[in-house]
Parts: sequence; C-alpha cells; structure tokens
Amino acid sequence: MRPEPELCVKSIRDSAPYTKLLLITLICFMFFSSGCAFLEAIPATLIGGYVYLCATAEPIQPTAPSHKYYKEGIESYKQFKYEKAKKLLDKALDKQRLNRHRKGKALTYKGASEHMMGKPNEAKKSFKKAKNAGARIDKNEFKPAIVECFEDDE
Repeated sequence: MRPEPELCVKSIRDSAPYTKLLLITLICFMFFSSGCAFLEAIPATLIGGYVYLCATAEPIQPTAPSHKYYKEGIESYKQFKYEKAKKLLDKALDKQRLNRHRKGKALTYKGASEHMMGKPNEAKKSFKKAKNAGARIDKNEFKPAIVECFEDDE
C-alpha cells in the first residue's frame, strides 16, 4: 500500500519537532517496502518540502516537567516549604535535562532546603555537587548559616 505524499507531508508538518524524524523514517520505509523507487514515488516539490522541514525543525527542548519542577522547587524554597522544594528539585535533577547553570542553581537550592530541614551533611553533599557544576551562592539571597555551609570546604 503506497501512502499519499500530501498526507505524509501534512503529518510531518503538524508533528512536534522531535517526532518529525521518526515520521519521515516511517514514510520512507513505507515507500521502499511498497516496491516504489523513492524518487519516483515523491514529486520533487515534496522532496524540497522535506529538506525545508529538516532545515527549519526546532531543536528538541528539555521536557516541560523538568523545568516545571525546577521553577516550582525554587518558588517552594522562597515560600519556606523546604521539604516540597527538595522533592521538586530532586525531580528536576533526575530528568537530567537542566543545563549546567540551572543544575548548579537547583543543587544550591536543594542544599539550602536540606540545611533548613536540619540535614547539614546532606546539604554539604548538594553544595559540593553545585560547586562542581560551577554554581556560586548569592550571599544576599541565603541566610549566613547557609552561605557558610556552602563555602565551608572551599
């Protein structure tokens, strides 16, 4: 069964960027398996459309939940909800799609939450990871005891 080229292009155009490659691969497979030569089955304008789609596809963005957890975790810390902040920041870090700056910031807030929950050893571990990610602590944003804990092993 040969797929309709116009329908194929519409499916690709309307798809999320990270599924475009999968759809294009599937469509190519369908053309090859139908016994058609690939270039004979698809008009030149559709091949041009395919090239355009590949060239203009947006880069894959980190999944929304990772950034959602990141932002909500920091907000929870600022609202003095330290346990909630730690859980949300752990979820954000588990996704492993945060860039280095955000990872460092998430670890800093996680460590500050742990410190405020009375877990200084866990806080020091988080702070060490934050420093390895290049994070620095804002002395105006955190209490002096947290800053001291962050800078303790420098």
